Amino acid sequence: DPLLILWRSVLKILLAHTPPLLVEELARQNHELCVAHIPGERPQGKQIRSSIRFECFPYRAKVDPRSIWQMRHMILDFGPDIVHAFTPRSLAAASLATIGLQHPPQLVSFRGISPPPSHIDPADRITFLSSKVAAHACESQAVADALVKAGVQRNRCHVVYNCIPNTDHAVTQMGILRQRYGIPHNAFVLGSVASIRPVKRIDILLRAALNCLDLQDLHVVLIGNIRDSAVERLIKDTRWNGRLHTTGFLSGGGTMACDFDLFVMPSRHEALCRALLEAMNTGTCPIVSDAGGMKELVRHMVEGVVFPRGDISALSKAIRNLHSHRDLIAKFGIASQKRIRTLCTPRMMVHRLETLYSSLLQEDPTILSLPIDQPQRRAA
Repeated sequence: DPLLILWRSVLKILLAHTPPLLVEELARQNHELCVAHIPGERPQGKQIRSSIRFECFPYRAKVDPRSIWQMRHMILDFGPDIVHAFTPRSLAAASLATIGLQHPPQLVSFRGISPPPSHIDPADRITFLSSKVAAHACESQAVADALVKAGVQRNRCHVVYNCIPNTDHAVTQMGILRQRYGIPHNAFVLGSVASIRPVKRIDILLRAALNCLDLQDLHVVLIGNIRDSAVERLIKDTRWNGRLHTTGFLSGGGTMACDFDLFVMPSRHEALCRALLEAMNTGTCPIVSDAGGMKELVRHMVEGVVFPRGDISALSKAIRNLHSHRDLIAKFGIASQKRIRTLCTPRMMVHRLETLYSSLLQEDPTILSLPIDQPQRRAA
């Protein structure tokens, strides 16, 4: 039946340095996979089949003859339709490894940072700005817009968002953080989870919180290693008087946001903050700056509050307003959890990736028709 040319049961995909969560979900869709992984991190999920091929593929320099040779060998031996490289180093290896191949696979990148690539950077020219890369899977629309700004054709930039596991940590994590750090159970807690670097602008959160210390029940929690001198100075301010709590790095820190009343991320630049996804998944009300992709997930006064980046007074006002309107906190928390569980599940991300892959292959004369006894899936 010629109509079945529009359908395909199985794609052959070479995945390089791909998060195990996505490998497991792609395996669940019964694609034929070759997984190039770093040493010691071979995916082990329940859906990983014995038929999946695994190749140890260490991180090396972007232009490394061993990596290029190994990638070329994998491509020639496995014969993939798609090579999806999730790191710049694996993308560089794939781009260089396919030089001279008569029938090269379609190359797909994953872009998870918002600054645009640079034409004067040789590393960007062989990766995200290379004509050999057929499509870019972008973590947010802000990332896609940055690639377009750098000269990449818009139809090659596809927003897939990121994903988090389909688990509910709030039930098991609730109360642990407050108990561990002596925070009163009835405190109004502002919190953030990040690798605390200048780009995260946690100093904005601290300055806004200092403006709100007249709210007697307000406490602030920072989860993450601090690598910002401005933050280090602010946490020494004597006005905190025991109401600021720094934890350092905590594994699964984003899931502990269930103990926050408000999750605050005041970043200057942000593709899409994973801790934000985890916090929203717990049902915590978010306040975010308008940087990058965060405002795509948190719509102002729908899932939370969006304020202009760097605006301390606007953040202070938002904190005070939500402190006075706990019904809004509950409303935004429910809406943010629903949004994450609709847009940012592994299945939804893989669905977007499958759509991207199939769009690259839809005019390929080798597209197979489906066996009559297998479920049909659209290719485009």
